[in-house]
Amino acid sequence: MANRAQKEIFEFENIGPIKKAKIELGDLTIFVGPQSSGKTIALELIHLLFEENYKYISNSIKKSSMFYDKDVFSFLDKYLGENMSSIYNKENSSIKKNGKLVTLENLVINKSYKTGSEKTSNFIPAQRVLMFNRAGGLKVPDDFNNQDPFVLTDFTQEIREYLSEKNPNVKKLLNEDRIKLFPNKGSRIFISEIEDKIANSLFKEYSIYLEKTDKLSTRLVLNSENKKSIPFLSWSAGQREFAPLLLALIKLHSARKAKDYNLLIVEELEMGLHPDGVMNALLLILYTIHRGYKVILSSHSYHLLEFIWYLNQLKDSKLKSKKLELANIFLGENDHSQIVLNAFEKILKMDYKVYFFDKEDNEVKDITTLDSLHSNPAIAEWGGFNQYSKRMNNSYEKLYES
Repeated sequence: MANRAQKEIFEFENIGPIKKAKIELGDLTIFVGPQSSGKTIALELIHLLFEENYKYISNSIKKSSMFYDKDVFSFLDKYLGENMSSIYNKENSSIKKNGKLVTLENLVINKSYKTGSEKTSNFIPAQRVLMFNRAGGLKVPDDFNNQDPFVLTDFTQEIREYLSEKNPNVKKLLNEDRIKLFPNKGSRIFISEIEDKIANSLFKEYSIYLEKTDKLSTRLVLNSENKKSIPFLSWSAGQREFAPLLLALIKLHSARKAKDYNLLIVEELEMGLHPDGVMNALLLILYTIHRGYKVILSSHSYHLLEFIWYLNQLKDSKLKSKKLELANIFLGENDHSQIVLNAFEKILKMDYKVYFFDKEDNEVKDITTLDSLHSNPAIAEWGGFNQYSKRMNNSYEKLYES
């Protein structure tokens, strides 16, 4: 396990749409950019190469496919999804980790790693809602095929195992009709103020339950005291999208104390969420960082960059009660417990990075400063988030002058 202070730097050249990228991970790293600019590819390659996570991935894919390791292109099709191996060219593509050239063939072709190689990176994919069937149960391996991206099938398998009898709490279903998954104050998985905020904002008086069905399988439902269960397809779109993220973070924080250095990757954090839901999801991510994980997010949400901009200003300010101010942003102006204030104090000290995947020149740019007055348009326009606001403001000035 690497030390948290150790830098992790990934460089990509001529990988799919990415012509050139140099990405140094912060405690929180955010990828922004238009669709099809290479964000997902970069996330999946970092997931593969982080520490020795390729050992876990290689072993997992080998279990499901006899011929995955005959060449690197066959492996990439199994890992990234059908026909995605075209992003890689042996002659022109280049991958470096911490300055050293990485040869994918040497990592995954004809390699046999020790069974049980530790998983050091966790990936929550954008297609996460596809882990559920129509009834709200988790899909089984036969519901997927070898052409589906590995990160989706692996994520589904991980959550399915967590909600199986391997989890001591789930064993209660043998004698009960349902068990509460969230909120669950007795578990102490989240700080109570954070758990209350998430529950009230996204689920109101309802709780998420794992319910036994007539066929002795299980499904997720919403339920409140003295009310009938609400099936998965009747949830709001935001609730359905938020549930996989929430379950993954519950599993992550209940499984162990955070180690010195592990990675969580979340693709499109904001999927299906109202801005209030986006900020609640970000709150859980910040909690995860404070627990000792590094996190990478890809996003199309203005609110995430607005928060990083605000955080930059807050850090540079002379305000004495910075941790209180940050707690107020997420939890309202209430009396916060010392444990909450300590968490936000730690969050203030973390390192944050923002990278823009520019489709104009296919290069990835560090725009962490988010300086609206910067001479570089990529930074000044926050990777395209501000360009239309600026155009409309300029147009409004013309309208006013006329």
